[in-house]
Amino acid sequence: MGVGGVLVTAVQTVGGGVCRLVARGSADGRVRWSTDVHNCLPVRGVQPLLHSGDPLLYIHTRGVTAFDASRGTFLWGQLIPETRVPGVVVAPDCVVIAHAEGHIGVHPSTGRARWRRRQGAHPVPTGFRVAEAPGLVHLSVDGLLDALETSTGATRWLHRLDDKAMAPVTAGGLVLSGGYSSAHGGDVVTALDAQTGVVAWQRLIVRDAEPDCRLQLLGFRSGLLYVKSARGGRHRLTRKPKLPFLAALDIATGALRWRWEHPDIDTRPALLHRASVVVQLPVPTAVALPSA
Repeated sequence: MGVGGVLVTAVQTVGGGVCRLVARGSADGRVRWSTDVHNCLPVRGVQPLLHSGDPLLYIHTRGVTAFDASRGTFLWGQLIPETRVPGVVVAPDCVVIAHAEGHIGVHPSTGRARWRRRQGAHPVPTGFRVAEAPGLVHLSVDGLLDALETSTGATRWLHRLDDKAMAPVTAGGLVLSGGYSSAHGGDVVTALDAQTGVVAWQRLIVRDAEPDCRLQLLGFRSGLLYVKSARGGRHRLTRKPKLPFLAALDIATGALRWRWEHPDIDTRPALLHRASVVVQLPVPTAVALPSA
């Protein structure tokens, strides 16, 4: 996770229920800061770090903890006892924490709850208001893509996705998500209009018989969506397996613009930072993005 010249390269479990966040300078790789978080382990299958303005968000089994990205100092925490947090989605003025009982909308700068919403119920405001204009935040819950109003938590629109669809990302007026599609026979990326939920395009990334999505949406640069696939599919004629890969898709059309393969990026983490994708091979390695 890259923030303001600092690259957070590791979330290390050091024993005794302690996790250590380590941040390095993006230019020289030297350690800038590290901090230990007690009794808050990462959630399996959930990206542990997200960036919301200046705060760096660490997602763990008890909730979300925010740190100053440049210094590593504690800012705020939202703990949800006795539940595993499935995920967190960030919008410009709202961090939505999805947990076993519903959702909490949190103001990213202060950590104050704006609204709470239980599954199947209407959202309940907390009385905390901010000056920012209302927007939308998009969640993937049990195969449904849910567009929520950041100010109230109310649903604007719903769209059915695969049951194992990944957390969506937004850019250029679109919301994009990856998931396995039985109709396409593999992993696909779907792009929808962020305001209305109308499908703009859908692109098959990997043709594979295993019904579990192995894509990771890394982020955007210069009109391209960068994707990591932990599997490469198989050649049509020989049926031999292809290598795992990184790819760049045109945001407007979904067309493939770039592809980079390597056998060791299957289950290893990757992140988009400035003009490269940083992957573990097994040490952090920067793969240059294609030139414009």
